[in-house]
Amino acid sequence: MYPQAQLTCLATRKLALRARIGQNRRACTKASEQITQPLRWLDQLMVLWREIAPFAWVAAVPLGLLAHQRITPAIKTLRSLTQWAPIALSVLRHLTPKS
Repeated sequence: MYPQAQLTCLATRKLALRARIGQNRRACTKASEQITQPLRWLDQLMVLWREIAPFAWVAAVPLGLLAHQRITPAIKTLRSLTQWAPIALSVLRHLTPKS
């Protein structure tokens, strides 16, 4: 049906095609690993947060106080507002009539 030379040529082209397909698959695998790396980091971060979350509330208050002292030392009005705002809001809440 086919002469031997054509079969040999087809076999050679088939091997080359398979080699190109293998290279493309490796390139796709490498690209997908690079693309999904941030998602893997995010997944690891979420796992870490789930482990830390029950204890995070213990650290939230001291960290908030430290952040407050670090962020607002130069802005005295903002510091005084943040210090007195909870008291002022609770007083206003008690003074306003309930409907």
